[in-house]
Amino acid sequence: MLEASKASIGRKIAASSGGVYKYASTSRGAPHVRLTVDASTDPDAGKKAKSLSEEDFKTMLQNAGFKVTATVPKGTAAPEFEETFSAKFPAFKVENPEDGSEQYVVFAGGESTDKEKAQTAALAQALSDLGPILIVPDPTSSLEELRRPRRIIGVENVSGTPKADIFLKAENDADNVYISLKDGTTAKSFQQYGGMTKLANNPDVLKFFKDVIASSEVLSPKKIKLAAPSFFRTLPKNSELAIVGVYGPDAYPISDSDKPFGVNKVHILLQAVLPEVTPLSEKEASQYNLDSSEVIYKLSGSHVVSYPIIPDGDYAPVMHARPDGSSKLSIGKFMSAQELKTAGLQSSISGVRFLIYPEAKLPTTSQDLDAYMSKNSGTSLVREFIREALLTEAFTKTDERAIETMARKEIDKKWKKEHEKRIEKMFDERDKTLFRNDAFYKVIARIYQELQRAYAEDQFKYATRYTRKDIPLARFRPS
Repeated sequence: MLEASKASIGRKIAASSGGVYKYASTSRGAPHVRLTVDASTDPDAGKKAKSLSEEDFKTMLQNAGFKVTATVPKGTAAPEFEETFSAKFPAFKVENPEDGSEQYVVFAGGESTDKEKAQTAALAQALSDLGPILIVPDPTSSLEELRRPRRIIGVENVSGTPKADIFLKAENDADNVYISLKDGTTAKSFQQYGGMTKLANNPDVLKFFKDVIASSEVLSPKKIKLAAPSFFRTLPKNSELAIVGVYGPDAYPISDSDKPFGVNKVHILLQAVLPEVTPLSEKEASQYNLDSSEVIYKLSGSHVVSYPIIPDGDYAPVMHARPDGSSKLSIGKFMSAQELKTAGLQSSISGVRFLIYPEAKLPTTSQDLDAYMSKNSGTSLVREFIREALLTEAFTKTDERAIETMARKEIDKKWKKEHEKRIEKMFDERDKTLFRNDAFYKVIARIYQELQRAYAEDQFKYATRYTRKDIPLARFRPS
């Protein structure tokens, strides 16, 4: 759809929202019309958006002249919906009666805008009631910078999308306390720790990106489809990626002096519906060697950790890849031209989003990527052979023998374990005489026959993940 048409649809819907929403431009080529809360026009827009029901949204769309054809389940990966949107935003599929075209519409910003304002307002009110006070980021920390009380006079929001959401304003800027603020009371109600695309130079991130893409089905040069509802990979507890994922890109190497704390190196990660400022008792202050004639305060919430402690258990950070057709991923920044050519992909694709999640936040259907790759190692190997074939268009006799030996070794494991009796009936004359034109297709024919043995019937559907659509192997299915 043309960007001008998307803008026209968005403005019509915004006009019927009573000032709650405004059209928000999306990246060029994005598959949906995006609207966001118009807090600049109405300060209570976030609160109003949060109160809207599904029927309210449908009425808004109908009043704008559109027919609602489907409600997209939040965070859906259902095959009947071609795109997947954020789990927290209402999304609908609508039909334009003027030309019969269909379009996704996403209403963004209501919930997060309202909650962030409430959290910030709660802290601001507490500090206003107490006046300038001494606050210690973490009296139990091993780092002097975290144990040091500082005089706080207010709270301010952080603009843009750095790691910090807010900071406690001190009399001296060097004493500001930077906070990554999360909503809720448990790991399941936690948002993500953050995105991963800005961390693509990290070896662990780079490997995760490439392994996910290699395990996915290439739908087109611009789009992939994950081979599972989502994938995850655990992180070593004190790895560089765990540190920067939780505390920000400037948080590594661990130090309280080499790099100053700021918007990309936070003091505290704080989860709370409404954060609180609580006083330390005299006993606590003495226990932590905090000598002051004044009362010293700390921040409290459902879950509080301070730099550089990495949460464990339900809050342990893990890499997560989930379906997402609404955003673009610039894989050209971390894949070479040769890798892109081999994968059959362009430098910018859709179909996946990479995030760092707390472990308990993972969907129950998410699969361990390493376990998936290990289970599918034989087919991954065959896929790699076929991809290489697309580049070379031919094999030497040595190549053919090597391919045949390696493929057979992996496939025989599955053949002996699962498929021997089921497959015998599937060998007929058509399969034996397929592809007799040249060396390349003879090798493909042999691999094809081996794949028949290992992935016949219900298993053979996976073969399309390991070849490009223009290779005949992907078109034939055993009868």
